[in-house]
Amino acid sequence: LGRAEAALAAGNRDKALRLAEEIVAEAPDSEDAYIARYLEKRVDAVPVKPGTIGLLLPMSGRYAAVGEQVQAAVELGYRKGGGKARFEVVDAGETAEDAVKALETLVLQKGAVAVVGPLRSDIADEVVRAANALRVPIVGLHQAVGTTEERPWAFQGMVNPAQQAQALAEYVTTAREMKAFAIFAPDSAYGHTAAEAFQAAVEGLGGSIKVTTFYDDEATSVIPFAKELGRKDYKARRWEFEKLKEEAEEKGGNPDRVVLPPVIDYDAIFLPDNARRIPIACAGLAYEEFPVGEFQTTKDGDTIPLLGLSGWNRQTVVQNGGPYVRGAIFTDIYLPTDDGADAFAERFRQETGRTPSVLEVAAHDTGTLVARASAEKPTTREGFRDALAGASAEGSTWRSAPSSAKTGRSRVGSAPSMLTG
Repeated sequence: LGRAEAALAAGNRDKALRLAEEIVAEAPDSEDAYIARYLEKRVDAVPVKPGTIGLLLPMSGRYAAVGEQVQAAVELGYRKGGGKARFEVVDAGETAEDAVKALETLVLQKGAVAVVGPLRSDIADEVVRAANALRVPIVGLHQAVGTTEERPWAFQGMVNPAQQAQALAEYVTTAREMKAFAIFAPDSAYGHTAAEAFQAAVEGLGGSIKVTTFYDDEATSVIPFAKELGRKDYKARRWEFEKLKEEAEEKGGNPDRVVLPPVIDYDAIFLPDNARRIPIACAGLAYEEFPVGEFQTTKDGDTIPLLGLSGWNRQTVVQNGGPYVRGAIFTDIYLPTDDGADAFAERFRQETGRTPSVLEVAAHDTGTLVARASAEKPTTREGFRDALAGASAEGSTWRSAPSSAKTGRSRVGSAPSMLTG
């Protein structure tokens, strides 16, 4: 494959094709064969145009409005970064197959030197795989995890749940000196990704996970799952239960109303979910007598902090969660009241007429990074990739306060303007 790439770079079309055909014939189902097939397509592609940047965004269908906003944010960041290249926008379509074809159009027909996109996590892996095979640098704005692994042409411009979980773990184990945790997460791809990343980060920092329970992410009540998290095994804890009943009777209470309390041998509960589901999960915990938020099961008793990711940063969580969610610690990617961010938000409103969303902030900073890579004037895609790897968005948004860690409705961890790949 290396010899085929070298032959193509040297303009030896016939040799490149012959070597690519040999790879496909020898191992047709391998990743090398997948790349070789794209090499065959690249043989007849238009030359690379250093002044053309591709935007692979949803420009039709239900995500069209989001695509237009992201396009404006990328272009704004690009201009602010001093970029002068031309953007070529191609609709990513509805499916992964549509998006891959759109990527091929940008690279093989339009000659884009680099590509920004896609947005959707469900199509990201196939698109990034194709970009890696096409040997074009691509900066994704999705939150899918693992798309850049072993793909040297892929970068991620958006902070994903695993990175947020890592930042949260670092904060609570160092600044808050917490060492043991429980995980209560939805039984979904998002929930498992966040839980695995948080556990790996905690254990890597010397902490431990005492118990993990995944609840049905469609259920209207999570009480049975909260009971499981509390390890309320009445058979295994029979002697403890009998003693509690005796104590209640001695105090004049009704022993039949006694229930086992949850086992709490940890400092906090990690609960990564969205704003709609968080209050439901917290209510289930409170029902099973977990002292979460400002809810106490005994007078002047201790409470257990709840930890989460950016899904917590919604006013509806406060409104619907009540005392159960108060005092939670969670991450977010961008908060307009961070130092240096107010000025950025005001500039963004002047340019676009709206307050930037988290996605638009990431898109803006990605545009700035691409502009600064372009300023190196690379003439090849490999050169552009190397320029991207060394690009910095320092000064783009809230760069005066990187890596701040706050509680409540705030950001924990570092800002998203560092491309990872």
